Amino acid sequence: MVTDYIVVGGGAAGSVVAARLSELRQLNVLLLEAGPLDPGPDARIPLFWRHQLDGPLDWGFQTEEEPHLDKKRLAYPRGKVLGGSTALYAGIYSRGDRYDYDAWRELGNAGWGWDYVSPYFEKSLKGGLPLEPLRLLHPLTQMFLQHGANEGARPVEVMQRKGSKPTAADVFLAKPLKSTPNLTVLGNTNVVRVLIEDGRARGVEVIRDGKLEVFRAKFEVVLCAGAIQTPAILMRSGIGPASHLESLGIPVSLDLPGVGENLQDHVRCGVEFSVDAPPQLPTHPGLLDQIRYKLTGTGPLSSPVVEAHAMLKSFPEAPAPDLQLNFVPRRSEGNGFAIWTTLLRPFSRGYLRLRSADPNEGPTIRLNLLEEPEDRLTLDRGITRARAIGEKMGRMEVQLHYDVMWHGCGTCRMGNDSMAVVDTDLKVHYVNGLRVVDASVFPLIPSGNTAAPTLMLAERGADLIRC
Repeated sequence: MVTDYIVVGGGAAGSVVAARLSELRQLNVLLLEAGPLDPGPDARIPLFWRHQLDGPLDWGFQTEEEPHLDKKRLAYPRGKVLGGSTALYAGIYSRGDRYDYDAWRELGNAGWGWDYVSPYFEKSLKGGLPLEPLRLLHPLTQMFLQHGANEGARPVEVMQRKGSKPTAADVFLAKPLKSTPNLTVLGNTNVVRVLIEDGRARGVEVIRDGKLEVFRAKFEVVLCAGAIQTPAILMRSGIGPASHLESLGIPVSLDLPGVGENLQDHVRCGVEFSVDAPPQLPTHPGLLDQIRYKLTGTGPLSSPVVEAHAMLKSFPEAPAPDLQLNFVPRRSEGNGFAIWTTLLRPFSRGYLRLRSADPNEGPTIRLNLLEEPEDRLTLDRGITRARAIGEKMGRMEVQLHYDVMWHGCGTCRMGNDSMAVVDTDLKVHYVNGLRVVDASVFPLIPSGNTAAPTLMLAERGADLIRC
């Protein structure tokens, strides 16, 4: 099969890119997704987003032992379905701070400062992305808002429509799939590698229905497979650190050492508190709550679990908030709540590598969380402030819970130095006809949930391609 553009990955970025390219009716666009084309109704119920983890819609990745987290291995879910990780997430909307994107610009990425990117946040909203405040706050959340007012606590904004949480594919692809004959979407199609011929991407090799197939692109292959799968695909294509590829017997097309490096995520620490009343947010709401949700779109089922947050500076002179408190109106055992302190601007960096050339074998993921001493000091400052709020509301439990936000990014960094993978037009260095448009190109992690910045990047990336 020959088409004009091949978009690899049907998650947040791929849904936007494929939809926008298909608006040019003279172009034929092929979108390839490794998972099924519909996540099912539970993926669209906000409260049930955690039920999707470690299931058939999850790649089921796991990190290596984290040396600074008592050698814990952490689950690292990624969506394997049309809509990608937006079928597995809470649906919280956060743009980050203008400082985030101005920092991208200052690193040499002209055209990626706040003044350039902010219109693309608006474009995704005007393009149909729903955004609304939580329709009903849990009583414990209302208490947190009261006691955390001095820290700027506020309810989260969510990508919901009347209490339902659509995936990125629901928002951006549903209409084109019905009305745009030049857009083709194939599910259960796992991309093995990009075909590089004479320094140009000519297509992709895939596994579909247990067989190898080849799809060819006249103009470009656009990788939108995310911060884990995009660098893995590049490495299987022979693009990456030469010594690593040679060790796996993969022929080297291009020695690009930055592929898989610069992995960043938001580490977090949870403190739980017990209370006698009111009852916490249920994990499995009863029949009356189900009826209420169906009729009104409110109640426990409309909750993204994290219902409120506060953005903090760890010290007054910080140029922008570097900590976030996330409030959850329930705890793991007993009745109560949890406050999670999240480090927004980590200095620690991780990396990923292939285990083998087999596309069905997940890569080695090493986050190196809290490797840098400054990260732990900053996180501890936030934990202290979280405890101060929580102790006004309940009785603190002793154990601290460390985890990660699953906001992986940065593994195909944008820039113009020797470790950069793509340029400011998101073109892979030294390879014609190949771009990366997903969170892997972020030079620095944004200070908040990464779904909205990924949608922004995809909107801008699609415009760059169309130009």
